[in-house]
Amino acid sequence: KSHRRAGLIARNTDAEIAEALRIAVSAREPRTAFAVLMGLSGVDVPMASAILTSLNQNRYTIIDWRALEALGVPDWHISLDFYLKHYSPECERLARETGECLRTVDRALWGWSAAKEN
Repeated sequence: KSHRRAGLIARNTDAEIAEALRIAVSAREPRTAFAVLMGLSGVDVPMASAILTSLNQNRYTIIDWRALEALGVPDWHISLDFYLKHYSPECERLARETGECLRTVDRALWGWSAAKEN
C-alpha cells in the first residue's frame, strides 16, 4: 500500500518469493507458513496474513487494525503470537457461531470499523 513497503518488497528476488510461497502453501503449521513469508523483506504479520488468506481462505484470516478495533482490542501491536493464540481462534469462533467463512468474518470486522468513520 505504501511506497516504502513496495520498496522493501522489491528487495526480494522472484526466486525467493516463489520459494517462500511454495513452502508456505505446503506448511502443515500456520507458524511455519507465517515464518517463511515473514522472512521476506517487507513482509510482517498483517501482510503475511493477507497472502496466506489469498492462498487458503478456510485456514487463514486477515488481521489489521480495523478488525482489531471491531473486536475491541485497544492496543493493536500485531505479533505472530497474538495472531496465532488470540486473533485467529477468535475469528474461527465467530465463523462457527455465525456459520460464515473466515473471510466473511474478517470483511465484516473491517466493515464495522470503516462504517464507524462515516
